[in-house]
Parts: sequence; structure tokens; C-alpha cells
Amino acid sequence: MVMIDSFEILNSSRCGELPVDRVAGGTETGIDEYPWMALLRYDSPGDQFKCGGSLITNQFVLTAAHCVNERYGLIGVRLGEHDLNTDEDCVLKGPILDCNPPVEDYGIGEIFQHNYSYRRFTNDIALIKLNRKVEFKKHIKPVCLPITPDAIKPNNDDGYFLAGFGVTEKGVQSNVLLKAHVDHLPLSKCEDRFAISISQRMHLCAGDLVTGRDNCRGDSGGPLMRFSKYKKVKRFIQYGIIVAGGTVCDLCKALPGIYTNVLNYMPWITHKIVL
Repeated sequence: MVMIDSFEILNSSRCGELPVDRVAGGTETGIDEYPWMALLRYDSPGDQFKCGGSLITNQFVLTAAHCVNERYGLIGVRLGEHDLNTDEDCVLKGPILDCNPPVEDYGIGEIFQHNYSYRRFTNDIALIKLNRKVEFKKHIKPVCLPITPDAIKPNNDDGYFLAGFGVTEKGVQSNVLLKAHVDHLPLSKCEDRFAISISQRMHLCAGDLVTGRDNCRGDSGGPLMRFSKYKKVKRFIQYGIIVAGGTVCDLCKALPGIYTNVLNYMPWITHKIVL
């Protein structure tokens, strides 16, 4: 019964939709290009956003377990953010100024982890239950998870998309949500880089070996996505969670990074979201 109920929760939502005014190419996203992106807020004045996440239902955010460690002082989640420097996110469309509704801040209702091991990057996955339900808007919507037959067997040749407020090649955090495209890589590439053994069942390896740079990262806990077939149409589907490594650097350069393999944890996710 739990699996049926949770499948209906995920299956009934209008997830992963491509916005009408999506920005093609470039490194900055459109103001509502990835409306499922979440920022985790910490009790750290001047540096309150340290991790990312993704909205998967109207009350749950998916992120990395290391991001919810108690010593960091997680106090909330922000949804609908595009530019940290502005109170209102707007874009000029011809003579018309198109603005998103305000960002929305949520408290923490409950946190679920899955036997996380820091040293081996295993089970680096967590669910945050928000303190109240989310009303979906154009800039706040859920991403899809791999629950359909097509999504369960993805084409690795397609590569992935990343988004986040990661450190740029200049060594500073971006104030604007950025994006990048990275390739699916053999696990051996990440094993060589991090000098550890990782599991094909639990991990994914992705990056850009041709133009990659060091010391670049996206938001830990943020999503690794594909724009793939989902119930006969193409949607953004989350396959990974940023765990470690070079991911986003001016959004077009990315070294190999390790990601939690979301597909492996779908039974755990579907169980928790109905609690």
C-alpha cells in the first residue's frame, strides 16, 4: 500500500516541465528554468546557503546526507530563488518586465537519512520534510524522479544537466543560478580521482574531461538531471545527487564528480514520502 500511495504522489504531479522561455545554452539559467531547485539555509550569518537540493513533492526536498549534518545548523529551505542579490527576480521581454513571485522560505519539519558513511561516500542521501506544504507556482515546481519504464533505463549517451550557485572559475560563489552539461563517465574515472572504491549500484560518475578545471563545485546536495522521455513526453528527471568533486565551474567546465545514484534509493524514497 505504501508503494502504491507514494507512486501516486510522484506520478500525479506535473514534474520536470520545460519552461516556455527556457534559456538555451549559456551558463546562467532563466528566472524559472529549474523551478525545483532548493537552497538549504543554515544558522551562519554571511554564509547561510551552503548546500542545494531539489523539490520532489509538495512537501519533500531531496538532498545529500552530509548537508543535513547537525553541526552545520540547518534551519530552513528556500524555494524559487534565482538571484541572491535581488529581492525580485525579473527579466526584460521586449518592452515588458516579467518578474517571478517572491522566494519562499520554509522551516524543517523532519529529516530522514539512510545509514550515511562519510568516508566511503555511501548512502549520501537525505529527505527534508518541510514544515508546511508547497503551493506550486511558475518558479516553484517539482522535478521528476525515475519511476516510469523509460526513466528506469536511461540512455547514458545523453549526458546530464547540473544547476547550482556553485563556486565559479574565479573562486567565488555565484549569486545567480548557473547550469552546465556533463557527460556520463565510467566509475573508474571517479575512483582514480578520489582514490576510493565506489559502487555502480550506489554511485554515478559524471563530468567534463575535455574542458574540466580543478576546484570547481556545484551545490552539494543538488540534482544531476536528464531531459528524457517520461510518460510519452520529455521532462527533467533527477538521477543523481551531488556528493563530491568538481561539478560546476562557470557552468561549462566540470571535472569528474561522484553522485548518489537516485535510482537505487527509490524504494527508500517512496517509503519515506508517505510517512
